[in-house]
Amino acid sequence: MDRRRRWGIGQLAFAALEITAVSFQAAAQLRAGAPMMNFFSFFTIEANIFAAIVLIVTGIFLLTGRPVDGLTMVRGAATLCMVITGIIYTLLLRDVDVQIPLPWVNAVLHYWMPVVLLLDWVVLRRAPVTFRRAAWWLLIPVGYLAYSLIRGPLADWYPYPFMDPRQHSTGALIANVAVVAVGVAVVAFLLSRLPPGGMLRGPQDGRRDRSRTA
Repeated sequence: MDRRRRWGIGQLAFAALEITAVSFQAAAQLRAGAPMMNFFSFFTIEANIFAAIVLIVTGIFLLTGRPVDGLTMVRGAATLCMVITGIIYTLLLRDVDVQIPLPWVNAVLHYWMPVVLLLDWVVLRRAPVTFRRAAWWLLIPVGYLAYSLIRGPLADWYPYPFMDPRQHSTGALIANVAVVAVGVAVVAFLLSRLPPGGMLRGPQDGRRDRSRTA
């Protein structure tokens, strides 16, 4: 079995771990009678589900010998979501109740999987991504922010304290959001400029990205 297929199996295994972690936590939420809409409104949960889907698709591509360069943009978006999940949790939310009381689930969703996605991004990518293209990844966190701020007053619930207008003045809320937005943009830029690994070479990989970044 070549390295591409072994990597694809690893991707499917980590996706299964991710799905298992989310499922265990969802079951715990159900048993506790917590609103499931709130559970699925956490960026951590949405990002991990997105990442699991991307890992499954990429893993299938590798196992079937198909080039993965056409998945670069969606892989980059998933990587950005997971990396900022890990960073924001570590810096801002470590001591906050984010409704993930199971320690192993918390470790998988906030620590392990961001590292897995980052490693996967570096290993499989064959060419840099222009920041103009990487900027499209920002639509996901921007859309999430808009969703959370619109849903918040309707549900009387906000997923994270730094975006809760009940806990901050308007100026402080804008400052919090601006700082996080700048941080996310910086992470997107850094991901786009990371040296490509290209460690798992296929006969057709790299052509699309090289033509797009030329």
